Amino acid sequence: MKKEIPLIFTILIFAFISGCRTPEKKYHYYPSSVELPNTSREMKTAGFWISKSTEPDKIILSKKEIDSFNLSNETELKVISDVLKLPRVYNGVSVKKELIGTFKNISKRKYHLDSGDRADKKFFIKILNLMNLTEIPNEISSRYGFIIRFSDQRLLPVTTGLYSKKGISNFDVLQNSAMDIGTPVLLIHESLDGKWYYIRTSLSSGWVAASDVVLCDYEDLASYCGKADFAVVVSPKADIYENLSMTEHYGYVRMGVKLPLSEYDKKQDVVSVLIPASAAEGKFLAKKCYIKRSDVNFGYLVYTKRNMLEQAFKMLNSPYGWGGMYGEQDCSRFIQSVFACMGISMPRNSYSQSHVGGIGKRFGSKSGIAEKLEFLEKEGKSGITTLYFPGHIMLFIGFIDGRPYAVHNIWAYTQRIGSEDIVRIINKVAVTDLFLGSETRRGSFMDRLSVIRVVSK
Repeated sequence: MKKEIPLIFTILIFAFISGCRTPEKKYHYYPSSVELPNTSREMKTAGFWISKSTEPDKIILSKKEIDSFNLSNETELKVISDVLKLPRVYNGVSVKKELIGTFKNISKRKYHLDSGDRADKKFFIKILNLMNLTEIPNEISSRYGFIIRFSDQRLLPVTTGLYSKKGISNFDVLQNSAMDIGTPVLLIHESLDGKWYYIRTSLSSGWVAASDVVLCDYEDLASYCGKADFAVVVSPKADIYENLSMTEHYGYVRMGVKLPLSEYDKKQDVVSVLIPASAAEGKFLAKKCYIKRSDVNFGYLVYTKRNMLEQAFKMLNSPYGWGGMYGEQDCSRFIQSVFACMGISMPRNSYSQSHVGGIGKRFGSKSGIAEKLEFLEKEGKSGITTLYFPGHIMLFIGFIDGRPYAVHNIWAYTQRIGSEDIVRIINKVAVTDLFLGSETRRGSFMDRLSVIRVVSK
């Protein structure tokens, strides 16, 4: 057999070998095949799994139940928040402590810059000065705003990436999240040069470019977010145009984003929506823009297994992007986007997402595969059950010949070749067998599975 040549040289990365995190040890990297082990071409459509699901059109949660579900996640689990309910005044000492804590946690580690050089003390001192900590008052009066263009949320106010190993640019440790157009924000602090805002959203806190934000008052925010008529993006990405003939491109939004309607007409091929924008002198403007009717649904989709599976499979083969890098999504954003189409608000990271839902079970280190399979066979429901292990989350879709399957946005998995474990890079949304990775040192997805959670009552 012809010896396979590594895709890239042997490298060392910082965390876990499969899923959304990266490896601890030295491995050789190879591209995965188009057809993954035990995944046939028929399995790559929503219809295949819908046909094997019981009562695919049964409503899992009503609109009223979803509202109650979201409120519970906000007030009891405290894994999401409502920007309109966030405090208007913050303790400056606490905010300073929060910012310093993040800075210390990053600056004490050995990271590489885009150039390949080590991030040295000089690099971090410059950032510390830019954070403008001495100007934080004892009492902070927060301001409101909207994201007006796709924006990366950073852990420090800098666009430069930091990486665990020289030459590895897929996992920038400063990338916290990514904000879509129309995201409401609370402005807490700004950098010394005024080019960065430290913000809070309903899901996370971090630095964004000030040029990506338009400030507004509370009433504008409440009015925009509270519009009764709205569209939800149901395509992986939807283009926004400034003119009705759709020739002047404004930007794009990702699946699950909610946009207020400007004009409500179900018969048109083009839908007019309101987009937060910056008018003269930087004032807030709800700008009328246009989006293809096929890219949106009027209101949320009904929460059924069919709709969940169809939305998940629309994302099949969509590229992986750590924390929203490159304008894409990682494993948790994939889960978040699909559930958002139903009006269900999921937290930002996979660990928090593993706490959301009704029926569920956590497995300890002594739990075997048999115990996990038994619970999944009994309680797991296609399209509405999340599967979690540290650093990664998946959407369960069913069993075929005794094998459990999931659809998820995955970076890579390990495979045993002879006496060596290698890494197969997938780098996209894919359907996989959960026994993938068996016989390797780290084990299969099923070996490492620690939480099964059904997102229902």
